[in-house]
Amino acid sequence: MPSQIKGEYDYITEILRGTRRDDTFIIGNGNEYAIGGYGVDTARLNLSLNECISANYFADEAIAVIVTEQNDGYDSQSVVFLDGIEILEFDDI
Repeated sequence: MPSQIKGEYDYITEILRGTRRDDTFIIGNGNEYAIGGYGVDTARLNLSLNECISANYFADEAIAVIVTEQNDGYDSQSVVFLDGIEILEFDDI
């Protein structure tokens, strides 16, 4: 069973590190940096693909950079950087 890894804060940049097994990263609001380890890792993003301003996924390196609009009063955009994450899950796909 995959480990679930989730940040503790909204609107604060966090670095989430995977384990040596399969991991599922729960990506929250704000800027997040998730680093997968060994195994097959999944990032679950609590947003629709239509909410993305920009989404770039480099499959050969399992690296993704996703920019979304942020309406939290602090920043106008948030950035999610995923390294070593093989599977992306959005709310609508």
